[in-house]
Amino acid sequence: MVQSVMEKKARGRAIGALPGTARLARRSPHGLPLFIQSLALRTYLQYSQRLDRPWPASHRGRDRNRPDSRGFVQPPYNRAAGRGPRRPSIARAAVSLVVLLALAAGCDVPTNRSSQLSVQLDSIPPLVTGDSLRLSARVLADADTVPNAGIQFSSSDATVLLVDEAGKLLASKPGEAVLTAAALTFAEAQQASQTVQVRDVYELDSIAPRLVQFGSVLNLFGVGLNQSLAATIGGADAIFHSYVAQDPARKDRFGRLSLWVTPPAPLVSQVVLLGFEGILISDTIVVTQRDIYEPNDTTPTQLGVIPDSVFNPALAFERVRRGEGRLAVDWYTFTTTEPGDWTVSVWSPAGGSRFDAYVTNSLVWSSAVMDSDGAGLYVVPSGSWSTGAGFRACDGLGFLYRDFGDYAFTVEVPPDSAVIALKDLPAGSYHVLVNYGEGGPFYDPTANISAVGVFVDSLNLVVPLPTGLRIRKGYRSGLDPDRFEENDYCNVAQTIAVPDTLTQLTIDTPHDADWYAFNLSSGANVQFTVDVAENLADLDTYVIRDWRPDSLVVVDFGFGADATAVTQTEGLFLDPGRYFLIVVDFLGLPSEYTLRSEILPTLPPTPAAVQSLQGRLDSRRRSLKLRRETTLRGPTGQR
Repeated sequence: MVQSVMEKKARGRAIGALPGTARLARRSPHGLPLFIQSLALRTYLQYSQRLDRPWPASHRGRDRNRPDSRGFVQPPYNRAAGRGPRRPSIARAAVSLVVLLALAAGCDVPTNRSSQLSVQLDSIPPLVTGDSLRLSARVLADADTVPNAGIQFSSSDATVLLVDEAGKLLASKPGEAVLTAAALTFAEAQQASQTVQVRDVYELDSIAPRLVQFGSVLNLFGVGLNQSLAATIGGADAIFHSYVAQDPARKDRFGRLSLWVTPPAPLVSQVVLLGFEGILISDTIVVTQRDIYEPNDTTPTQLGVIPDSVFNPALAFERVRRGEGRLAVDWYTFTTTEPGDWTVSVWSPAGGSRFDAYVTNSLVWSSAVMDSDGAGLYVVPSGSWSTGAGFRACDGLGFLYRDFGDYAFTVEVPPDSAVIALKDLPAGSYHVLVNYGEGGPFYDPTANISAVGVFVDSLNLVVPLPTGLRIRKGYRSGLDPDRFEENDYCNVAQTIAVPDTLTQLTIDTPHDADWYAFNLSSGANVQFTVDVAENLADLDTYVIRDWRPDSLVVVDFGFGADATAVTQTEGLFLDPGRYFLIVVDFLGLPSEYTLRSEILPTLPPTPAAVQSLQGRLDSRRRSLKLRRETTLRGPTGQR
């Protein structure tokens, strides 16, 4: 049917109402520019008008199976509809336009003129020379990603950052460069950029703190700093503390390396990190010539409640003047909140130094009582005990030599490593006293040796040697403790019968002491014998009369037990009363032993027996003095 003139005019007004060229850049709600919609709609309407016309009369009645002059076979004329078939070329064009319009309407394809487009570049992690990675970025229209949008990457300095067309990045050398990501098909899209720093394989960012003391922890921040590197502080080997990586998955990259500051680092010290290539990093710090716990000679350092352990391997032996003498002592206190096993260890990593270490449940400093050098004294109060090489107090009493009136101590070689292990220690506060003797051990930078005594350099400066301290839960010993442990001090002395034979006993830690208590109801000539299986052992025995609360008196002494000899007392006549027997190792070596006690035929005491006791103790002291001088001068007698 032929359309009316009015319908054509109305359709023409609808077409004419579409946007003009001045509004072609405006977008539809689904993102398609309106001028594209206008063009598609005009084309569709025009072709639909032509398709509604009747089939030309020249084509009516043509044989449907005979091709026309163009080679097309036309279907017969449809008389019911009043027209022939639509023209194929026009129909295909209309359908194609409609499909194109539908596809375009379903895709949010922005134009090059949109100012709302931007490039988003994924963050680039810190890089080290030699690193490579694949870059990634995208084009965004508002918050939506534009599909299949090409990205081009570029570097402001190709010698630092090298980027290829595929987006692979290579860190070529240390430095900085700006990496830019731009959209290929959208020239007006906002670009993305990031300044990238490329670090060397080993770099030091900072050191903190710059002012330290012995026993401090020095923190180094940078690249490639880990425990595989050797480190020195002031020429002394530094002790590794810890390493914390910024990225646990890449531990050899950015992180914090922590080192203990150890003696004998001088006041101004170079911190040097060494690798296979030599010196990698070097910087300077200032080291105060005292450890972090000083002053702790006449007042103790309060370590407080120890939940599990305290550890510091970088403490120092210092020299402090007290009157005419020199006091070289470190004093610590710690607290336990429940009964348990505890081990106190003191050592010198440098070796060659000697000291005495004690543990006591009470200790005070008295300046009212002065020793021969004009220094005050450390006092174990009444009712208190101590244990450690050389000094073993009981109820606040030291030992007196019988008939001499002089204080006696167990004679033992001062160790360069002391371990005091205590089982079932009651809850409470305890003291650790480390006595370095007169002057203390120091380091002579000019002679490059360490020994007991004071050595000074050309500037009259004394550099202290390192020492370590560890207090921790548990019983740490060289041998398994025997069935009588704990019996390291008089309060827990093991009561034994006399006569008797006790086997499988042990001095389980260096300078362990085994206390035994026995009673004699009548006077007897008692002899104690110690048998040892080890050649290196050197066990001594002390028989002490218990006159508490007045005094403790050494009445007999035996020394020298090893695999070729036995420790045997002289079998002095002992009056009825209470006694202690103490077994120690002169050299401070763990060993296993057998203890026998015998009652010999009764003999009256003689002055010769008393002189024998004094002679044997003096012999032990001479042996100790000889060992000290050998340590000081060396085997050749030369410093």
